Amino acid sequence: MSIPGVIWEAGVPEEIAQGAKLRFVAAGNEGSSDEVIGWYVVLEYPDGTAKVLVKQVRYEPRLLKTWAGIASFVTQHTPEESTVTVPIRPEVRTQRELWDLVVAYRSK
Repeated sequence: MSIPGVIWEAGVPEEIAQGAKLRFVAAGNEGSSDEVIGWYVVLEYPDGTAKVLVKQVRYEPRLLKTWAGIASFVTQHTPEESTVTVPIRPEVRTQRELWDLVVAYRSK
């Protein structure tokens, strides 16, 4: 059983094998600063939907905070990829905005 809009890390390889693509969503602090505090991992699907990678222990979106974390995640889950796009300006500033982004995929 899966929860709509949510994926745990253990399921990522299978989802990618079935056509999902990694997307990193830049997170910023609330306010007007352009400082990125980390990147959320979103899987985009060919059918126009998306899922957020969540932590298994604390049911919240996983936030990668370093370039090394992104590189490790990509290398582990998509070793055949030679490039990945990582935004350098915040796209969301709260977890609510992240969930709204994922829900918006369904309405495209």
